[in-house]
Amino acid sequence: MNQSRVVTEVTLADLRRLRNQGNATARLDNGDEIKLTSRYGLVPKKGYLAGKLETVWMIVEYSKIYKEIRTIKRGDVLVARRIKQGKYQSFIADW
Repeated sequence: MNQSRVVTEVTLADLRRLRNQGNATARLDNGDEIKLTSRYGLVPKKGYLAGKLETVWMIVEYSKIYKEIRTIKRGDVLVARRIKQGKYQSFIADW
């Protein structure tokens, strides 16, 4: 039997919807992992608070990081990944 899969590209609205479903993260090209919220992504960075080195969360807009996202996971399930075909690259969802 031939099984057909519907292939869709991920949009910024899809990123916002994923966060509403909970526990969504994205991995960037540089290896950073970000948490997805309904309006922006949260990137963990090291920073000083009251003279102590701690992990702080930096807010990043989806429009600024969309091209850098390599994969999206919800929990332990891979939801979408970026694929490259020749000169072009697409952000494909597996839902």
